[in-house]
Amino acid sequence: YKGSGKKYTVNFFKQRRISKMSEREINERFKITPAVYLILLNDNNQVYLMRRYNTGYEDGNYSLPAGHLEWGEQFSGTAYRELREETGIEVNEKEFVSPRHIMSRVRAEGSHRIDVFYVLNISSNTIPEILEPDKCDDAGWYTIDKLPNNTIPYIAHALKMVFNNPDQITWSEFGIKENE
Repeated sequence: YKGSGKKYTVNFFKQRRISKMSEREINERFKITPAVYLILLNDNNQVYLMRRYNTGYEDGNYSLPAGHLEWGEQFSGTAYRELREETGIEVNEKEFVSPRHIMSRVRAEGSHRIDVFYVLNISSNTIPEILEPDKCDDAGWYTIDKLPNNTIPYIAHALKMVFNNPDQITWSEFGIKENE
């Protein structure tokens, strides 16, 4: 292939007459939002979940500590930052060496997401805090077989993938036909 980036993408479409989309339309159409999720496991093999509040997305439902990548940030750096911002837990950034689950997810309105899930084992003596009470109104520890009924479905799916495949990196697609 010759060239790279936007120029090549636009030329590809022009040369093959696949589409009459503008460069702006191509960039908007193929936007993917990357996010990181933190599966905190304590000594009792329980996972830490936080109930979303006042965010405009899945409010009232349980999720994991999570966040979007910022420009120039690596996935592991986002994991470290979000852990500290949402729970107050400080760890060495090098503890986020490898993700345990990666999910390609399409939301109902059509946005495409790539979600990367990291597992972090923490001592039962470590007590996460709710540092963003304007976005989270409850949190607690749950076993995988007794997740709250209002756990976001793709979160429950990712947790099952991780727990059913110990010591493996897993991949799934959610919201694309079979898991909608």
